[in-house]
Amino acid sequence: MRKLSVKGLNIEEILPEIFFIHQIHASAYFTRCDGLLIMPQDKRNLCPIIIDLNIEPEYIQKLHYVFKLNQYSRIDYICSHGHMDHIAHVYKWEELGAFIHCPSPHQNNLVSLDAFIGDFGFLKELDIDIVKHLGKLNHYKPCKKKPNVFQPGDILFFDNLKIQTIPFEGHSLGHIGFLFSKERLFHISCLGFDLQKPGEDHFGPWYGFEECSIELYKEYIDNAEKIFFNSSDILTSSHSYVVRKKNRQPFDYIRRKITQNQIKIKNAVQKYNEKQNKGVLIEYLLSLDLIYPKSKMEDPLRSIFRFWESWMIKNHLNSITNLIEE
Repeated sequence: MRKLSVKGLNIEEILPEIFFIHQIHASAYFTRCDGLLIMPQDKRNLCPIIIDLNIEPEYIQKLHYVFKLNQYSRIDYICSHGHMDHIAHVYKWEELGAFIHCPSPHQNNLVSLDAFIGDFGFLKELDIDIVKHLGKLNHYKPCKKKPNVFQPGDILFFDNLKIQTIPFEGHSLGHIGFLFSKERLFHISCLGFDLQKPGEDHFGPWYGFEECSIELYKEYIDNAEKIFFNSSDILTSSHSYVVRKKNRQPFDYIRRKITQNQIKIKNAVQKYNEKQNKGVLIEYLLSLDLIYPKSKMEDPLRSIFRFWESWMIKNHLNSITNLIEE
């Protein structure tokens, strides 16, 4: 297997001519995600295929040079969903000649920051200038052409390479994972496994928009676990280390993080019910910094994180039976 070195990146050849790539440091909160580069191989794909590798433009340029991607007649880039850490720099891949593919329904986020803002309901609670700061902070630039759109669950073929897209809609409508059944490789994208090495603890699964669902999230965790154990030998993710041995730790971790949040919110609601003098429930819960340390932030980031936390709390409240009276 080849050993390649690019300063600022970890490049690991996990299968012959299939590379898992991680940007070590980020310039902002949501400016990168890990992904796969699938180089051509006889009887498989004739041209490079990039899976959800939204890294910062200088590193995209370096990869393009190191892997000599300019020698190929075509490059295909597949995005997993329309969140900022997966769309901010896709334009650079397009600029270098890649054809962009994205699952429905958030494909327009790749070509318009306004579409991103509108899709996720920011303007119901926030001023547009505050939300546009999120794009500016992460150096978002739009692609020039609308991507090729497919439906979650579709099977994609690139020459003789078959990619089964796996719906993971608890995180976002249209969010998908990627199963390479012949290669026995499973990329679970942003399902919530976000550890850089075993034994760590981090944020876990994210469900901070109105369209998210904890109940769906739990279903898809179970489904992903079954796929890994039955149809794959290697597990990769958008924000984690590579898992090479069958074990339930990634999925148990995701479930545990959801449960921890659920317990924190349930306990806080019980205290609110006892006091009855803290005003509106959601406002009270937000004041506790249960999910994010908002009190340590300044606007406009504080307002954005407050918006996300409000929906994480609401999604938990929706999943706790009889927790509060209507």
